[in-house]
Amino acid sequence: MRTAVSITLNEEERRTLRRWARQTDARLARRARIVLLAAKGRSNNEIADKLETEPHTVARWRNRFAEQGLGGVKEEAPRSGRNRSKRNRVEQRILRRVARHIERRQPWSYRELAELLGVNHMMVYRVLREHDLSASPRPGASPLTTP
Repeated sequence: MRTAVSITLNEEERRTLRRWARQTDARLARRARIVLLAAKGRSNNEIADKLETEPHTVARWRNRFAEQGLGGVKEEAPRSGRNRSKRNRVEQRILRRVARHIERRQPWSYRELAELLGVNHMMVYRVLREHDLSASPRPGASPLTTP
């Protein structure tokens, strides 16, 4: 059976983690609570039960704090998925195309834009939703903005 890494906090780390534990960012708050409970000598299983998460999640954040300190807890690890810079380029193409359609008062839909730009229609939908834009209704079509 493995033993969990022991966590010792200095006063500054403890204050910072307590402040993070009260934040509205739920992920950061959970990570801070994990480390605070680990510093009290709780096992990964006890912490997981108390915070309603998995023991491997507790072990991950306990270990990251032990290796990297507060920075390891505050910063999110890289995640899988589309490269953000590529998404930014696609987002700019979508917004430029929509601006042209709006300027020319041309009707458009998510699927038409997606086909025109060679991207998934849900990508178009998400980008426009983030920018508070919606598909323009076609003449005689329902004004609903579903993808």
